[in-house]
Amino acid sequence: MPKVFYEIKDLCVIKGGKRIPKGDTLQKEENDHPYIRIVDMYQGKYINKNSEILYARNRYFNKIKHYIVNSGDVILAIVGNTLGIASIVGDSLNGANLTENCCKFIDIDNNKVLSEFLYYSLISPLNQNVIQKFKVGSSQPKLPLYNIERLKVVNINVIEQSKIVEVLANIDKKIAINNRINDNLCY
Repeated sequence: MPKVFYEIKDLCVIKGGKRIPKGDTLQKEENDHPYIRIVDMYQGKYINKNSEILYARNRYFNKIKHYIVNSGDVILAIVGNTLGIASIVGDSLNGANLTENCCKFIDIDNNKVLSEFLYYSLISPLNQNVIQKFKVGSSQPKLPLYNIERLKVVNINVIEQSKIVEVLANIDKKIAINNRINDNLCY
């Protein structure tokens, strides 16, 4: 009998981000080293370059250059009150650095899980409840990587995943339209 759920560890390798060196800061001036922070994830499902993105300084880039994301990578906030926020890296942030307060999921079998399906799985009530149970610490909650590996993804083929993603993406679009209409009515 096939598994109903996969654990994330059966589908992905989880890698943490990297803190900028102590005493250093990010810069607003654009360079080749965008740095994704949790605040950038509030853009929505996909995150891309915008005027709020900050950049790693050239002088310390070599210390953090191995902690990058690629377009299509799913990232998850793993610290603080933002614990459990998920996003997908957009094309304009391909090769960006990732904060230590997030992790990324590297697909180990390109044919088992779609990025968007993984995203929707992570933000599902099932996994959001599990994330709250798996967090450690009280004043600054954190989600250890070994607990993230235990999150669940439904075991269905990529064709079915694609159909589900299409339905959920259409619902997201309708919600966005309704929110814009509501915003316009309020002003």
